Amino acid sequence: MSSSRPSSFLGLDRPHSDAPHAGYWVVPVPYERTTSYQQGTRDGPDAILRASAQVEFHDEELGVQPARAGIHTCPPVACDEEPEAFCRNLEAQYAAWGADRHVLCALGGEHTVTVGPVRALAARHSGLGVLQIDAHADLRSNYEGSTHSHACVARRVVDVAPVVQVGIRALSAPEARFLRDCDRVRTFLAHEASDDLPARATAALPELVYVTLDIDGLDPAEAPGTGTPEPGGLRYREVLAVLREVARHKRIVGFDVVEVRPLAGSTVTEFLAARLVYKMIGYIETRGGTVTPDWPLPPLE
Repeated sequence: MSSSRPSSFLGLDRPHSDAPHAGYWVVPVPYERTTSYQQGTRDGPDAILRASAQVEFHDEELGVQPARAGIHTCPPVACDEEPEAFCRNLEAQYAAWGADRHVLCALGGEHTVTVGPVRALAARHSGLGVLQIDAHADLRSNYEGSTHSHACVARRVVDVAPVVQVGIRALSAPEARFLRDCDRVRTFLAHEASDDLPARATAALPELVYVTLDIDGLDPAEAPGTGTPEPGGLRYREVLAVLREVARHKRIVGFDVVEVRPLAGSTVTEFLAARLVYKMIGYIETRGGTVTPDWPLPPLE
């Protein structure tokens, strides 16, 4: 691991952070316009990058160094627009990057960040589905005057891709009615979690998957740094079990980690988020631990 303040994810140096070599691009998106409770998600991407410098290159579960696949960190995305325009512009940026050459990981920012990448990838990949790990259903048609609020993300996403939700434990009555009538959303409520959740969630997804991981999907005992914490959430190992199973049986073509709100005097949540990003890369590269990858880049210390 690197001890310096990172300008790249994990504090990686060349050649492991070079864009042409990288199988993964990390995209900081410090967007915050529709936060409805506690603000601070705009500081999430930088906090995750800082914390990532303390993540070991070697993955103790997989027994490999996923960073050898190459991880490039992009400059932060401009976040000055109103929500709808921001989503359009981020969609265009993702489309221009050409996601077939690398897997893009967005670091939010509020959950509105997810809409643009999903739209771009759904246009590129026919049959894309979305795995949403979250405390909230985010299925409102509009919220506080915006159809592109963080509380409307899944409602906007379902227009272009079916959604499988895991960890949900907060939704409004209109959202519950929408779920009863909509066949494009499959929801696994947090209180219904069981040992076979990873297999059931994976079976509900199509072959191509985008993963959006709202950090409040985890229990606030493990991830307190978020704007709208909800009790009764998933544990870290439960989330890993879902991600590992999905990576083993499906092709993940993009992902994000959003809604990290750094807390003064604590780095617990941003470090957990950085670990989740790196675990995702490791799972994608090794198909959930079942394949030994042949990476082009040399080992790291």
